[in-house]
Amino acid sequence: MRVFYSAVVVVTLFLFCSTATQAQDTRALNELAAEQLKNGEVEAAIDSFRKIIALTPNDAVANYNLGMSYYALGQHDRAVPAFRNAIKSKPDMADAYVYLGNSLDNLKYFDQALAAYSKAIAIDPRNAEAYYEIGVANEKQKEYKAAADSYQRSYDIDPVKFAGNRSLARCYYNLGMFSQAIPAYKRAIETEPKNHSNHLYLAYSYAKTGQLNLAIVSYNNALAIDANNVYAIKGLGEAYLEQKDLVRAKKTARTSHIA
Repeated sequence: MRVFYSAVVVVTLFLFCSTATQAQDTRALNELAAEQLKNGEVEAAIDSFRKIIALTPNDAVANYNLGMSYYALGQHDRAVPAFRNAIKSKPDMADAYVYLGNSLDNLKYFDQALAAYSKAIAIDPRNAEAYYEIGVANEKQKEYKAAADSYQRSYDIDPVKFAGNRSLARCYYNLGMFSQAIPAYKRAIETEPKNHSNHLYLAYSYAKTGQLNLAIVSYNNALAIDANNVYAIKGLGEAYLEQKDLVRAKKTARTSHIA
């Protein structure tokens, strides 16, 4: 019996020392990977994350970071299994589902991507990024209503960080929902004031809703950015015609050489 207990003690000490050494190695590799990513050495960081995973295969964070590194390089076919391994180890990792969905979307597995985003939302119902990405995936498929609903939900959850106002506006515009497109285009202009397309489609939306004075202002804003934009010139001339302002309509036509 004494020999048995002595063996147990020896094995326990060995395992403890081995585990302690492994933890030190993992910590050192994590610090190295963080420094490599900071310096833009993504491929080197991938090697470090792979070494961590070799030591601790069920490390959800290491698998997630490996997936994100592949994602940053556009290597989505390699990112997918890394994200799936992260999820296997930590099934409630909503962000892993989001970026799994992004990688699947980039690989054109749209149904699988939507399923991954839905899982992220099931874990975190207020995950604004997941709703945004559902919008992106649906817009690619020209499912504008579904896309608009998801973009709008993302905006409602986190209006400050929402980066899809132009996409939301575009979906509303394509649906003929011009009144809803207007505030989204206005928010897009706040973040991209030099994007003439935002001003142009805001002008179109105003014109479609009968707000001709505001349409004229927006057409002129588009022309201030791109003076030769034929669509803005044409729209401006048509707005003047609708207002029966023939003088300005003709002047606009002459300016652009449009008869």
